[in-house]
Amino acid sequence: MGVLRSVAACIFCWYGLASTLADAATVQVEHGSRHRAGLKSSLKAGLKSRAGVALRLKAAARATAGAGSKGVNPLSPNSDIHFLMQLLEKFHRFAVDGNAEADQRHVEEKVETSEAVAKANSTDVGLALQQTETLDDQSLVETKKVLGGINDFTHNMELALGAAYEATKGCAKIVCGPHASCTETTLGGQCICDEGFAGNGRDCHAPESFIPRKLLIEGGAGMKTEVADLHIAIFMGTKVVCAWRDITNANIGRVIIGKVPSGDVVWTTPERFTASSTSKAFAPQVIGLPSNRIAIAYRDAAKGGACWIRGAEIGISGLRGADSHLFWGEPFSFCQSQSHQMAAVGLGASRVAVFFADRVPATAKTPEIAFGNALLATIDANGATSVLGKKRFIDSPVVRIETTLLTPSSFVIACRTSKAVDEVDTELITRQEALAIYGEMDDSDLVFNPNSLSLEPEESQIWARGVGLVAPYTFGYAYMLGRERKLKLDVVHVDPESHRMKIDAGPKEVSKGVSPYASMLSYAYAPTDPHTFLYYESKGHSMINICKWRDDRLHKARHKALVGLQECEDFTWMRQPVHSVAAVALPGGRALFAFTTADKVPYYQIIGVSKK
Repeated sequence: MGVLRSVAACIFCWYGLASTLADAATVQVEHGSRHRAGLKSSLKAGLKSRAGVALRLKAAARATAGAGSKGVNPLSPNSDIHFLMQLLEKFHRFAVDGNAEADQRHVEEKVETSEAVAKANSTDVGLALQQTETLDDQSLVETKKVLGGINDFTHNMELALGAAYEATKGCAKIVCGPHASCTETTLGGQCICDEGFAGNGRDCHAPESFIPRKLLIEGGAGMKTEVADLHIAIFMGTKVVCAWRDITNANIGRVIIGKVPSGDVVWTTPERFTASSTSKAFAPQVIGLPSNRIAIAYRDAAKGGACWIRGAEIGISGLRGADSHLFWGEPFSFCQSQSHQMAAVGLGASRVAVFFADRVPATAKTPEIAFGNALLATIDANGATSVLGKKRFIDSPVVRIETTLLTPSSFVIACRTSKAVDEVDTELITRQEALAIYGEMDDSDLVFNPNSLSLEPEESQIWARGVGLVAPYTFGYAYMLGRERKLKLDVVHVDPESHRMKIDAGPKEVSKGVSPYASMLSYAYAPTDPHTFLYYESKGHSMINICKWRDDRLHKARHKALVGLQECEDFTWMRQPVHSVAAVALPGGRALFAFTTADKVPYYQIIGVSKK
């Protein structure tokens, strides 16, 4: 685009130069006219023809500017080249026609001037007319220089732009439909559907595998299963596991395994993961492990329920066609009085960390103590659960817990907790409603860095949140700022040595209005191509926000490092609100969403997240 502007500038510089030189030629003729006052009107006609050079140059430029893009798609990237080629052709024709006209007009005026010299009644008039002939000759030379320069310039510029124009002119007059772009092919310019869409170039739509599909195959007689609390995870590269609460069947817990080839998801038959047909499972959190095992943490009541974890190993029967069969271990209870959602991550080959709100009940002598707790467990062969221990990650009550892995053995916890009051100066208060805590697994223990980070130390009413890995030791933290009704995003860097955290970018305002969820995916593209991926709700639409993350500190050769979010874009992936939504990043620049509609029917959808 800058090159095209430079070319246009050069053309109009030539236009200005041509006008100036033509005006100079006119001045010379005018200078001669002062020596031949009273001559025939034919000499005045010669003067007007010289002065008309500048006017015709201006008219040519105006005509080209008005018609340069006629019939060309104004949105096409080739419309600028098309306009410049037309402009050059206009100037070329003007130079050729002007050169021939100048020669003809000069001959006519020379004849008229010679006749006037012969009829001169005094020596002074004759000398003046002869001087005018000399000025006319000089004016012709100057005019032909200007026109010759324009002709040479247009020829050289046409040679420079010709190859680019010929290669793209097939798309210059083509207007493509939504989700399509013009591409030069062996058959000329053709509309081709954009990446992630299918069709004939005119009618482009999401491919069949990208269209929402029901997660469950229902029976006859209009049977419909209602579900809630969907959660999904990916493991072993191409396997996914989805768990939910089955409302239709007395809130039992169900789970389904899927394989993700290059196209759609191939699901197995769902099965119950709760111990009995009367056991309930609220807000299940499912984890897939590299050892081909899964773990599910859940509570057995909406309020004041007990915490449970249950593991399973996949495909150990050895039977043909049973490679997705789940062999369950016994469920294990690890906490009581649970009313909030837990969060979980897989650590190493077979270990799981579960983060939850915990408390020690009050006694006659001590008050109740509320805190954030963590369970570390191993999912052994046959799905058996072995608890390695518990560890507090914060000594204050917590809610809205989310987590994401930083490395195979380290993680960050996002949560909301009570404000911190300085012990020395009680007026110094730090609000911790958008808190980040670093933790890691050290052998068979969990270790938490005491230097937590409060992203909004002066704000309250911070509601939904989500975290996702963006780059090595760098994660995104999205949160709903309730007081301002705004969704915001920060990018936080963790020092690999000290494990201290600092905000690298943000807060960036993503959306206005309340969203019931603010969730993030880790590594939406690849570790070498860092982007943030945030999904949320806005004005009744289900949205995705993607930003490129730039961190020049990785390139030590740069003197001034640039760090920040760039090229942020919002996409609508569903033109209606969804409920109980969860997503995971798949290989190949795709994301798998599981969600329910307003009538609580579960669906899944693959979305292409490849860059434009």
